[in-house]
Amino acid sequence: MLYSVELATRHMLTLETKPLSLPDAFRILCAHIADMRLPNPDNYGNGWRDLEITLPPALKTSLARPSSQELQFEVYGATVSVAHLIHALVTFSYDTSAVAWDLYRHLVEDQAVRKVLEGLVMLDGGDGDVRTAWARPVEGTWAQVAGALVEEADVRRVLCAWARDWFDGLLVPFMTKGGGKSAATLPHEASDRLREQLLARDGPITVVGSIVDRTYLTYPPTIDPSDYRAAGALSPAHIIPLAAATDARLRSSIQVFAGGAISASELTRKRINDARNSLLLTQDQSDGLGDFIFSIEAEEDKANAETRYFLRVYTMLTGPSLNGCRDREELWFADIEEAAQTPSPDARFCNLHTAVAKVVHASGAGAAIAAIISEERTASLQDAAATVEIWGHGGWEYLQRELRCLAEGAVEDI
Repeated sequence: MLYSVELATRHMLTLETKPLSLPDAFRILCAHIADMRLPNPDNYGNGWRDLEITLPPALKTSLARPSSQELQFEVYGATVSVAHLIHALVTFSYDTSAVAWDLYRHLVEDQAVRKVLEGLVMLDGGDGDVRTAWARPVEGTWAQVAGALVEEADVRRVLCAWARDWFDGLLVPFMTKGGGKSAATLPHEASDRLREQLLARDGPITVVGSIVDRTYLTYPPTIDPSDYRAAGALSPAHIIPLAAATDARLRSSIQVFAGGAISASELTRKRINDARNSLLLTQDQSDGLGDFIFSIEAEEDKANAETRYFLRVYTMLTGPSLNGCRDREELWFADIEEAAQTPSPDARFCNLHTAVAKVVHASGAGAAIAAIISEERTASLQDAAATVEIWGHGGWEYLQRELRCLAEGAVEDI
């Protein structure tokens, strides 16, 4: 889903007293709380990568700078700004209205916060449905409303809890190793079957980066060298992580984040481990997909019954398999009839992954998730060391038993 509702910062002053939709209202409030003056990166010439080039240092650092000590939380020494995370969620979610409604619902469920909101914000219209109502300040400007809200301890408490729920329930499972980013965690038979389906659809060259599967390199060559840039080992990688099939919290978060566009029945192991949710990639590309270095954004042309796919790149350092790839570069997957009935990636799955990527980058939460990954890797190494130590002793004991049995002529008892 391409970004369609932008709160243009340069026009913010004209919006200070106007009625706004819930997503826009939360967006302008968080922008004031976090002291943000950032335009939408999708409007840059080179997209999100321009954010690293064109923004002055003060604005770059503001992406991850907490607005107050009580509107932040820490994860293994990394700090996440609650205002920046909420702003990103109500700006870049797959369905911003659904996420904004979820935030509003959590706020008014707390009686103390509800009383504060009723004194500061008025809802008009919507025919009884608050999700389609317009919000406006009871008096003064949105900047004054933001200032009053952030002074309330109960409001800060609910905002922090809501943001932390999204961080733990959606963002972390998408990036951590427990998220099942690759089909490598599947039984070999299932992974091999999916790989064959993707080869039938896309051929032996990655749609992203034009890397050829080295098993297809023969002499004399059957593939034109001009069709690819390098060779590698290609394997399936999931767009929506496999953990969504088993992690109830992640599955629930995805459903709210997508506003009902993706049902629970589509988040089963069988549906996730499908060509509609898979790409054929090299290992470093698979890591890049899971770490939100890049994503694939889809545009559905319903009039012509076709879907167009575009590469989205979020960082300047992309790794060798993405060198030369351009942000918004169009990608082509094989037509169903021409690909042994193997379907192209589901546009909703692609756009869900892209929306999560934008939230991670816009909020500055990626550093905290990287700290979690680093901690998990350290713990994994410690577990491995303990395992080696245990098996080392076990091997020594086994050797002693074997020598004793040999000495006693009882080899058959080993």
